[in-house]
Amino acid sequence: MKLIDFIRINNITICFIIAGMIVVQSCSLKPKIDSSNPQNAINTIELLRNDHRNKDISNDDYYLFLTYAIFSPQSLPVNYQGTVGPKDGTPVIIEVKRAFHTLTPDSQKIIRQWIRPLPKKPQKRNIKHREEYRPFAPAVLSEDVEKFFNYSKVSPFMNLIVTILI
Repeated sequence: MKLIDFIRINNITICFIIAGMIVVQSCSLKPKIDSSNPQNAINTIELLRNDHRNKDISNDDYYLFLTYAIFSPQSLPVNYQGTVGPKDGTPVIIEVKRAFHTLTPDSQKIIRQWIRPLPKKPQKRNIKHREEYRPFAPAVLSEDVEKFFNYSKVSPFMNLIVTILI
């Protein structure tokens, strides 16, 4: 009985030792990034943003190169080739989508291969600075109602629809 308990304890201990060795070995096999290699040090997105801020590249080139950085890095000019962070893609795509309608048709055509643009926002009607769902009801002095409308009674709550005199 004691021998069977001893074997069970040893089997559990051996399992823990093997699992520990697997964890240590898997951690030691991760590739190391060589910091002396300048290719790994350059973040393409930050480089493009700095050059755009300094007006070294045009607006069209900036958004075109951002799109290339995410979808076709080999299409970038040599001085912009580098790395893109794992979480850079979504913010860049949103930035390009927002600026899409400001770009030239040639740039739009190239970018449209990878990114579908956001629809243009409809122009807001600014009538009396009201929300769009609120109706437009002009206010007319009670003395002047007959000049503008085919109606002669007073309506203090503006809840009537009347025809306009042309």
